[in-house]
Amino acid sequence: MKQYIIKRLQNNVKALQELGKKGKKVGKIKYIKSLHSIFLMQYGNTYTLDMKKRTLHIQGLGDFKVIGLGQIPNACDITTANLIERNGDYFLHVTVYVPKEEKVHNRKVIGIDLGVKDQITFSNGIKVKYNVETPEKVKKLYRVFSRSQYNKETKERSKRGQKVLAKIKKEFAHENNQKRDINNKIAHYVAANYEYVAYQNDPINEWQRLFGKRIYQTSIGRIPRYLEKKGQHSFGSRQVHKNYRHMHVLRLFAAFESV
Repeated sequence: MKQYIIKRLQNNVKALQELGKKGKKVGKIKYIKSLHSIFLMQYGNTYTLDMKKRTLHIQGLGDFKVIGLGQIPNACDITTANLIERNGDYFLHVTVYVPKEEKVHNRKVIGIDLGVKDQITFSNGIKVKYNVETPEKVKKLYRVFSRSQYNKETKERSKRGQKVLAKIKKEFAHENNQKRDINNKIAHYVAANYEYVAYQNDPINEWQRLFGKRIYQTSIGRIPRYLEKKGQHSFGSRQVHKNYRHMHVLRLFAAFESV
């Protein structure tokens, strides 16, 4: 496992060197206080998963109870993984290979309109309205954090301040995960039922300045980005449907015939 950590450091240094040759500004290499991720190279050697016992075995560390193994498909080849520490919690990102599915083109088109009152309005009449509010607990934690001691020489907070900061980051991570989950489900609905999606390139950043918290609590600006991840390539709007002229039209990967 140490070999893979060293190899990743070498690859990072090479990548920084290439960026420097291209004219990018690269700072000095410094020591870090902690390592937040470990790359697990070989399944069956560096790490193994037991689906029945719901355990993870990592070479040199031992066995651990894990949840969420049901997300891994049955008919797949498990390869590498990445053990990540994030705000005191540990996650395992597993890379798997699944058989390629054939896509059936249904030629269906849907339009999406992003808004403030109704976050998403589909051209078929469906409206989606949601927001993820920041809990009152975060505001209380910020007040405690502001009263914690700060050392100007070392530029570090006290141990209490560091613990409170970790709690704040954890709360924000949970909030962002909720928004990400909503956006993923919306993008999945569109990609699973329609081959083409049309939407305008709305100035979400300008909306953020005008409406502030109402836009922040929804993260609607990420929805086009999630659709682009599932998209194949852009089309001229006239090639798809006359009702969607002067709009950005995207062809999706996962379109199939609805039952």
